[in-house]
Amino acid sequence: MYVVEEHLRVLDSLDESSSLEELVKLSSVNRMHLIKRVMELHIMGLVERKGDVVRLTEAGRLLRDAFREAGIKVSDPWVNSSIIYALELTRETEYVPDEWRELLSSRGFIKDGGLSDVASKVLQAYSLARPLIYLTPEISEFIQGLPSGPAFYDDLVAFRDALGYGNNVIHALEASRLLRISPPIKGKATYVVTDVGRKIKEAIKEMPIYSSVLLIDEEVVNALTSKELDTFKEHQYESMHLREAGSITEVGRRLVEGFNLQVRRAKKILPVQLTLNELSLLKAVKELYDKNPESAVESMLREASGVGETIGEILHFLEAVGLVKRIEIKSKDAYTLTTEGEEVVKRLGNADTDILSPAVKACTYALAGYPPSPEWVILGREEGLISSEITSRGDFIIDLSTRLIRTPFLTIYDSLLLHKTPAKGMRLKDAVKAVADELGEEDDIVMKYLGYAEFKGLVEVIPNDYIILTNAGRLAKDMISLGKTEEIIKMRVSITPTLYKVLTVIKDNLTELKKVWAKGDIKRVVVEETTIIYNNLKGLTSISVEEVKKTVNALRGLGLLGRVGVTEAGEKLLQLGELLENERRNLREEYFK
Repeated sequence: MYVVEEHLRVLDSLDESSSLEELVKLSSVNRMHLIKRVMELHIMGLVERKGDVVRLTEAGRLLRDAFREAGIKVSDPWVNSSIIYALELTRETEYVPDEWRELLSSRGFIKDGGLSDVASKVLQAYSLARPLIYLTPEISEFIQGLPSGPAFYDDLVAFRDALGYGNNVIHALEASRLLRISPPIKGKATYVVTDVGRKIKEAIKEMPIYSSVLLIDEEVVNALTSKELDTFKEHQYESMHLREAGSITEVGRRLVEGFNLQVRRAKKILPVQLTLNELSLLKAVKELYDKNPESAVESMLREASGVGETIGEILHFLEAVGLVKRIEIKSKDAYTLTTEGEEVVKRLGNADTDILSPAVKACTYALAGYPPSPEWVILGREEGLISSEITSRGDFIIDLSTRLIRTPFLTIYDSLLLHKTPAKGMRLKDAVKAVADELGEEDDIVMKYLGYAEFKGLVEVIPNDYIILTNAGRLAKDMISLGKTEEIIKMRVSITPTLYKVLTVIKDNLTELKKVWAKGDIKRVVVEETTIIYNNLKGLTSISVEEVKKTVNALRGLGLLGRVGVTEAGEKLLQLGELLENERRNLREEYFK
């Protein structure tokens, strides 16, 4: 969306519908400008035009009402992609960074420290508007050559100036939602070509449209996907490589997909975080297991990897994110790599820098069509995940993230962060300080563990430096609150993949276990309970009888298992595991069909 003062004058002159001649008189916009502005409003989904008659859409009516309610002399532009992004983030967090305050208040979008009713109407209009795809020869040439990003707004301007384009090309791409620009964040802005824009870039490489104008709306989509067309239209679309032999071509299909994506709110893929410690341990697992599987045990891995006393926690973590699995060899726990773990060692084993969550988010945000924070872009470039576009290394990590099966795993950092973060979220610096003060740690250490929490899908730090709980994070927070909270938040590692799998087996075998729990002899109950759980765990993980007993005791000690069944807190943990798997599957289907 890209709305300037002249657009608003046209909208303000429309009660329901008017002819072009009436609008010229009512809006005081000259006829040539008015026809151009009406066309732009039509592209943005704010008006419909049938011949000489212009009619408001529901989105246009909302935007007109918002303008009237604002009652101010508007800045040009009043609304563009960066303003919409600032409003979306502000609505999501109820937090306005100082850097955005003047930007939003000068447009009437802030009242009493939060979003005004005017801003709410603008966002509603944006969500209801059905924009069209508008391609002129100039726009087509520009977007085809433009790097998709994520990159800095300065790079976008430099590209535009180097090739002699005007501002109107960028504004047209914003209006059609093919390009999004961030509001200034710490003095810099970023841009991305949206998922729709990338579809269009793919399509125009194959179609000779540079001598014509193409407007994709529902009528064109229906025509392209129709089984039969009249001879004139069939020939017209064939000449543009959109149809062939009576059916839509791959190029036409991409345009249709782009049109259908415009009103979708894309989900962001979870980031990945792997430091050199984790990569070193993964390499050690591969080397020892390939040489002799019996040697891939914790004590030998500690020596081979050099990660020290934290090896147990790191192994739990790598198991929780689906990079290693625990197996039993001659009554000992050994470790081997999963398929994804093998790929990480092959592609990232020689890395000389950590792969950090913020750097990966520069890629995942861009892929979903959201401009990332400038700091993330800088990190992404340093770690080789992006240049002017996402690199093959970045593509690998994105693909990897959608294949990793995440299992619940909570360290003391996760538990405290979830416990101290309100349901509506909080400022990042306040969350970090709260955890750092509690643990007596440096902020940098807490920030590193926060990156792991993002990898595990529990929280998200968004570009206005605010932290929010994900759906998974809210379930984990509920589990902590409903369980024995003080016990959970004081443990270095409270929830492990093993603990979760034991609870899953208990839930799946509840009928049989209830019969055992009904018996009065405690020793007999423990033996039979342990036997049932142990026998059903064999296909899930390597675990000894003694470890089963310890894990069941831990579940009860944390308030996740009662005397005769799974507690409400335990149910939240089980729901968390199911949610993580369902979200992974849905994202895989969305991005890698």
